[in-house]
Amino acid sequence: MSVSHVTQPGSASNVTVIHKTVEPKKITKESLVNGVIVAIVVLLLAGILASYFVKNLPDVFVDIADISKQALWVFVGGCAIGELLRIVFINKAHVSEEYVTAKAEAESALKKIVDEGKADKIEAYCAEYAQCLYEENQRLALAGSNVSYETFKSKYVALNKRELVAKYPDENLSKSQLKAIGRANAVKKERYDPEFLMVTGDGAYQNVPSKRYNARARKTTNTIVSAALGAVGSFFGISFAYELVFEFSREILVAALIKIVLLALTVTLKLIFANSLVFDTEIGRFELQKAEANAYLRWYK
Repeated sequence: MSVSHVTQPGSASNVTVIHKTVEPKKITKESLVNGVIVAIVVLLLAGILASYFVKNLPDVFVDIADISKQALWVFVGGCAIGELLRIVFINKAHVSEEYVTAKAEAESALKKIVDEGKADKIEAYCAEYAQCLYEENQRLALAGSNVSYETFKSKYVALNKRELVAKYPDENLSKSQLKAIGRANAVKKERYDPEFLMVTGDGAYQNVPSKRYNARARKTTNTIVSAALGAVGSFFGISFAYELVFEFSREILVAALIKIVLLALTVTLKLIFANSLVFDTEIGRFELQKAEANAYLRWYK
């Protein structure tokens, strides 16, 4: 891509023109990683399928240790393959039009706050938002109890049932009213992290204002487990593929089909998680950031 400055006819101003050149397609880091992972998945799957035909178990009285080993293999192999496919799915989802658009719109909305010089009141906005939400939740807790929020704030805050009855014996508060007041007092005020409306240097948003959208927290544990299961799954895949060279039997075909169904179920659950992580949690977070950035600009005085 090249950039040049030209002068429009009848105008003294320069206009920037971008000439897009066709560049040869390069192998990106993500595509390389995806290719390697897919190759590993194929090897693992081959090892798993091969292992189903290795053991001949015609005897009804099967050793418990062997059953446990087979069950462990199905679990570990399924989780390992599921985790690896999850990584591929997420890598591809991160370049999808829906994800890229949501991320770009969120970044643009956040950048607008800075460009307009209105970032100085973000903390005040977050504090006010958290306070309003706190009060709204208390109102919801009192709904239907015939106890007004104003009465609650002026008389019942921080009092438990025993204290309420002792302090206001003449009010004859009902059990439902006492429970409602208790629920209102139990409402916690959550902190709205101001960094949710701030653009970091690398464009990543590492802190969240609430627990509704926290993709990073969900991915951390899952990624650690993925690495461990990938290593263990690879070991089992190679070992069973090696055994196939020396032993082969078709007498456990029914058991193999059952294991395949269980394996497919495990992998499917992993892919469902990956889909929810990207299209619900991550994209939902971007959409929330965009909405909050626009709300902040409307609020700004």
